[in-house]
Amino acid sequence: MESPGMAVSDKYGGDNPPAIMVRGAYKRYNPYSVVLRGLNMTVPEGTIYGLLGPSGCGKTTLLSCMVGRCQLDAGDIQVKARTKSNIGYMPQELALYQEFSIKETMTYYGRLFGMSHKQIETRTYELLKFLELPNENNIVSRLSGGQERRVSFAVALLHDPQLLILDEPTVGVDPVLSASIWQHLL
Repeated sequence: MESPGMAVSDKYGGDNPPAIMVRGAYKRYNPYSVVLRGLNMTVPEGTIYGLLGPSGCGKTTLLSCMVGRCQLDAGDIQVKARTKSNIGYMPQELALYQEFSIKETMTYYGRLFGMSHKQIETRTYELLKFLELPNENNIVSRLSGGQERRVSFAVALLHDPQLLILDEPTVGVDPVLSASIWQHLL
């Protein structure tokens, strides 16, 4: 059973154990707005999995439930990650502290992920270069929308998570950098 308008596959292939299992997911926002209706899916470890569908079909809601930002009304989601800090999550809506610099943003989240100062510094340098971000001392509120999305993506990648959940990671990013990001993920 699938949610209306969302393309998912529940074919469990290969020898990889599941990284994510969703069973009977049901979510509604009011009696007339059901976004997930009995959704079942399995995402094997080591795979890239995409959710496709029109606006409003429940993709962002499902991802939010996977990371614990909202709860299903019924059903179950099992995420195989030792701890929540083993998950990298980039939400569709930006959730950065606007008054922080890029460096302060990376340091803040790095500390939340339990990284050492040296690890944060090294990884920040790598990600600034890879994502073509401006100087680390630039304030987030002064960045373009595409640059803010890239900072959000950098935060998701910062701690080299076991599981990476991305909601529209390349929206607002130029095509050349977008291709580079997808190549990196593959």
